Amino acid sequence: MKLIRIKLPLEPVSQGRPKVAIKGSATWTYYSPKSVQAKNDIIALIKRHEPKKFEAYVPLRLTINFYRQRSKWVGKNEEMPVRKPDLDNFLKLVTDAMNGILFEDDAQITKIIASKRWADGGNWRTPGYIEIELVEDKLTRIEKAERDTFQRDKMKIAQWDKAEANKKKKHRRKKKVATVV
Repeated sequence: MKLIRIKLPLEPVSQGRPKVAIKGSATWTYYSPKSVQAKNDIIALIKRHEPKKFEAYVPLRLTINFYRQRSKWVGKNEEMPVRKPDLDNFLKLVTDAMNGILFEDDAQITKIIASKRWADGGNWRTPGYIEIELVEDKLTRIEKAERDTFQRDKMKIAQWDKAEANKKKKHRRKKKVATVV
């Protein structure tokens, strides 16, 4: 089973919202320079590892940990970074950067395990970084059992619905016969 592990010595940056500019009849969309620079840095660092890309249509499990440098101004009782930027915005920037380098398309990612933590337990002098692990995703025995149970339950419900519909039809027929007499 193929496995790719990469540690990026970069402070996590979130994917900014696209901005739209209109000049005359021309319209264009752009991202903040900080997001663009971070994405280019991530691409350069990933390419430096020379990873072999996963084939197209291979389901992938992504485990990613974002370690942020703690600000001096954040209270010591804040054990985890619960403030903005959001975890999903960090994730979006990195998955977009990996697109075409580690895999053909980020639609191949079928499972994501992500976290946002303070670097080195919250020491403000420790710089942030990102840990990435990509591996081919396979259903576990538990997931297969859950899927099969769900399918069986779905079939039972469909059979029950059909039986209830038949009962209602019979009841309507009896009513019609009773009113005709």
